[in-house]
Amino acid sequence: MSGALQRKQGVGRVVRFLQVLPPPNPRLRTQSELTSYAGIECFSQPAMTLPSCLLLFLAAQARVVLSASDDEVPDINRLPPSPLYGVPPELQGLYTPDETRTEFACLDGSKTIPFSEVNDNYCHCSDGSDEPGTAACNQGVFYCANSGHFPVRIKSTRVNDGVCEPECCDGSDEYNGLTRCPNRCAEARQEYLVQQKALEELRIKESEAKQKMIAEGQRLREEQTNKLQTLNQNLEEQELEIQRLQSLEKEMREKSQMSEFDLRLHKNPGATLADEVENVVLELMSRVTELTNRVRETVDILAVMKQDHNPNYHDMAVKHAIEKLDQFLTLHKEFRPATMESEADVLEVPPSTTSGDLQEQISGLLHLATKVRKVESERPEISEEITKAHPSKAPSVPPVAKKMLRSWKIGRYRVNLAALQPYLDPLYQWVLSYVVPPETEPMTNTETKSPMPEVGTLDKSDDYSDKVAEAQAAKKAMEQERENLQAELASDYGKDHEYAPLAKQCYEIDGGSFRYKLCLFDSVTQRDRNSYSPVTIGQFTKWGVEYTDPNDPRYYTEQLYGNGEACWHGPKRTAQVFFECGLETKLVQVAEPAKCEYHLRMVTPAACEIRLPNTAANDQQSDPLKIVMPHDEL
Repeated sequence: MSGALQRKQGVGRVVRFLQVLPPPNPRLRTQSELTSYAGIECFSQPAMTLPSCLLLFLAAQARVVLSASDDEVPDINRLPPSPLYGVPPELQGLYTPDETRTEFACLDGSKTIPFSEVNDNYCHCSDGSDEPGTAACNQGVFYCANSGHFPVRIKSTRVNDGVCEPECCDGSDEYNGLTRCPNRCAEARQEYLVQQKALEELRIKESEAKQKMIAEGQRLREEQTNKLQTLNQNLEEQELEIQRLQSLEKEMREKSQMSEFDLRLHKNPGATLADEVENVVLELMSRVTELTNRVRETVDILAVMKQDHNPNYHDMAVKHAIEKLDQFLTLHKEFRPATMESEADVLEVPPSTTSGDLQEQISGLLHLATKVRKVESERPEISEEITKAHPSKAPSVPPVAKKMLRSWKIGRYRVNLAALQPYLDPLYQWVLSYVVPPETEPMTNTETKSPMPEVGTLDKSDDYSDKVAEAQAAKKAMEQERENLQAELASDYGKDHEYAPLAKQCYEIDGGSFRYKLCLFDSVTQRDRNSYSPVTIGQFTKWGVEYTDPNDPRYYTEQLYGNGEACWHGPKRTAQVFFECGLETKLVQVAEPAKCEYHLRMVTPAACEIRLPNTAANDQQSDPLKIVMPHDEL
């Protein structure tokens, strides 16, 4: 190899050596180590010449000089300035010997060691408490005083690692001189105050937002309470209205059930009782005769059809009509065409139970008329008393009895009593009420109000029936509304009803290929973005999952939604909702930590704390040296 090439390679070695300065792990680069490193590079490489080796040694010495201060030389074995270095003020008494304490006791009580072995860069205690100022123990904790700002604790393994820890703004964690860390606590304090001011302004806004939600929740509750009271009063009034309408409906229905002939009994107020009874009976007989004639005409037509019918045509309608005609004539022989000419004014019907009962009623009515006539003839004073009680209804019964006998021709004809059934019994009772006045009614009462309504009132019962149905439907709707209000008032919407404005409000968030929908105090659903059919994850069950004491402020920061749809070959779905303080209400995160178990994180002003007016002033008056900020590694 030529000399020029060797020199070139040697210079390259020096350049590469300089490029690694400062080295990746500067705490391993003491003066002796750097010198050793240069010697190894020099003698292990054949291409290195003597001038190149000398240049390496000079570079190593320059690195040591440049990395040290004017009065400080880097040394990874340097011990802390004092045995109390890295010890928090509240524990310094345990690290100071006195008359009663001649040895240091490990804080975990595992052993005692001489005070001279504290902070000697060798780990003696299992908890690392004997090396608070060095990196000798993995379990040790180093205390940064951070004068003028907040003191902190960091893991002792981060001491003298060549990195200026941002938590230790005073640079006390790097004291071996390998890395120079300036004291930036004043700057850090100023940054902290700016951040705190912005944070305080945000917290005030969040507090104001929560106070608005509390006011809205209490307003809703008061509104629902007043509405419930009004609804209860309306229900009482509605019940009275229903009773009134039902009473009117009953009255109208009873009146509407009276026959047309019952009304006609009172159609002529000036007529006597005997005249009205006579008119009704005669009209009944006329109606019976009319209906009988219609039946005979129909039978005659069907008989002619039967006679002229050709059975070979197989007309099923005609055949059915003929069968019904034969059945009717079998039961009602009096309508047979063969006997109609000879017995035209005789109505023969087979005896029946109904006809017998009506015959007894007719006989009773006639017997009553005969008895009244007899009593009237024997005791004229009774007739006078009746006349006094009912001056407009003179009981002229005997003429009625005579006309009834004459009109019905009791001796010659047998009447179809079935047609008279709707009329005779009311007629009998009506006549009896006039013949025998009630015991509570004075016989001398000259004013008798007719209990019968006018014809025009008959159609009002259906109107009242509809009104009753409408009133009952309105009452049912009011009862349902009352039930809903009672459920709302019984719901737990937070200590101060701060969550009430959020009830039934829905919020959505995307999570993977699904979209989740949370309707507070109702349900949680999941829907595939490619599907329109949602899956119910859970229904609102309760407040408090981990924290079950309502007096615990954390109780109102978590909800459980259970009894969801079952997973495929898995349990039923459930969801937990965790509330955090935020200026606006929204879902910010969804996760599935376990199969069919979902966690949703929501921010809302309802989860914030109320900031009192003097809270910020109290924070500024706090002594920062007494505040210990935690570290995520502790």
